[in-house]
Amino acid sequence: MQKRFAVLILFFEKARQTVECVKSFLPSGVRIYILNNGSSERNSRAVEQFCKPFEQVTIFRSDVNLGVSRGRNFLIEKTDEEFLFFVDNDIVIKTANWVDSALAAISAHPDAEAFAPRMFNVWENRFLPCFSIDIVDNRMVYRYIKESDCGPGTRLNCILGGASIVKRTLFERLGLYDSAMFVGFEDYELALRGIRTQPIVCMPLQDIILHHDHAPARGNACDRDAVAVRYRVSLHEESIRQIRARHGVEFFNDTSWRKWVAQQQRVLVPAHPLAAVWSRCIKKIRSIAGRC
Repeated sequence: MQKRFAVLILFFEKARQTVECVKSFLPSGVRIYILNNGSSERNSRAVEQFCKPFEQVTIFRSDVNLGVSRGRNFLIEKTDEEFLFFVDNDIVIKTANWVDSALAAISAHPDAEAFAPRMFNVWENRFLPCFSIDIVDNRMVYRYIKESDCGPGTRLNCILGGASIVKRTLFERLGLYDSAMFVGFEDYELALRGIRTQPIVCMPLQDIILHHDHAPARGNACDRDAVAVRYRVSLHEESIRQIRARHGVEFFNDTSWRKWVAQQQRVLVPAHPLAAVWSRCIKKIRSIAGRC
């Protein structure tokens, strides 16, 4: 039954986390497909050397970063398994028998097009809540669902592209991810397509646990650059503009997302230790100059 599933991982730098992600899925015996999405040679070698002994792992390599949407589309088209388990490379699975749990859910809910495992955000020290998307006054808004309210009858209308089990027929119905969308926005855009036609049917999968760890990029310039790109404001702005143009709706938290991006940059791209010393020196010099 493992042949019904494929684990799909996008790998852009952060080799250590990618290896930990792969390690966590190896015991399941499920095929693992990795797209090296334009990573540096150093990080590429590290992941390739670790994966080489495992026949269940296939690595594709792109010389340039295709982005999350094009990267996932590449993996969708390179595989033929029925259910696609998308995971970001900073996620590990904590449920050993996840295949059995997924098969039981699939059997119990044949109408479902996707399944959303519980995801524990290590950095925030909490499980992320389930949510759907609504359109209110031409604005896209979250509809959060309390964990206590998540049951067999709960239905979500969107998926987390980096942490969901998705039936291939969903992409046959709605089309592949929009290649113009930056990280995270591809999920919203796909959900909006569903809302405009026939909403996505996604089931919360409470007995499969994922851990998501946005570890700070330390000691590796390529990793630091990768995180900096992930939280580049202009790329977020462009996806918001594209959503507005294509679907006629405003982004749900257009006033607060900038604060979130700035916070992620501070935490995940720590300044070099010497930078802090240099900053203090500059402040002292300016202070002395001001007294003269």
